[in-house]
Amino acid sequence: MLLTEERLRSYATYQRRSLAQNRLKSFRYQANSSVFLSHSHKDKELVERVRVALGSQGIDVYIDWQDGEMPSRPNRATAKRIKDKIKENHLFLLLLTSNSIDSRWVPWELGIADQAKRLEQILVFVVRPSTMTDFGSEYLQLYHHVRDIYGNLRVAAPGQETSQVELREFLRKAAY
Repeated sequence: MLLTEERLRSYATYQRRSLAQNRLKSFRYQANSSVFLSHSHKDKELVERVRVALGSQGIDVYIDWQDGEMPSRPNRATAKRIKDKIKENHLFLLLLTSNSIDSRWVPWELGIADQAKRLEQILVFVVRPSTMTDFGSEYLQLYHHVRDIYGNLRVAAPGQETSQVELREFLRKAAY
């Protein structure tokens, strides 16, 4: 099952509560795993929830609008900085929403990642509106993607829906 916006909100709220309990365990992983999060700026609330969910797994998340060195207006320096950040972070995560599908930057970022990363280092996190059933299926055929299995986030390889691994395990292995 693809993740709905409501399930992501619920999952992130739960993770935020348990984050304090798991902080010491998370720090062990944090230095080793980092993610460039490609997203639409219209999805700031969802981006924050993904950051919390991944942070609870010990993953450091790069978000461009939180980068103090990012130019205030998009220009060549913006493009260079984004390219550099995609390359320097271990993983590339596309937050696929109806907003990111319409973004001008998201497809460009995915193209950069597709050239700079191994297939195992690109992950699509599909968050669909709860009223939509078929959403983003073309991306699911190309890249690993996050699934919601009874409240547990799991990763499926392209074309291998039955063979899934826990998100934490995938992120730990894919970072290397």
